[in-house]
Amino acid sequence: LLLLSLLFSGCEQRDPNTLVVYAAGPRSLAEWLCQSFEKETGRKTKLYSATTGEVMAKLMAEKYHPQADVVILASPTAAEAL
Repeated sequence: LLLLSLLFSGCEQRDPNTLVVYAAGPRSLAEWLCQSFEKETGRKTKLYSATTGEVMAKLMAEKYHPQADVVILASPTAAEAL
């Protein structure tokens, strides 16, 4: 039981009302988009903002358990690869 409780303690429960956004590009723009979405819809957002390479690496790491609802990429090549 102790082993199982330790295993599941690391599992994060997602709020189905929160939109998870991964964004590459200017962080200020991504924050503005999230704030505007929240204001318009009343739904919360959770932002992960990083370089295109970091966003792509995170997406690949989550391949079998995706977390992002929306992905904003600055590179057409990366978008095509996705």
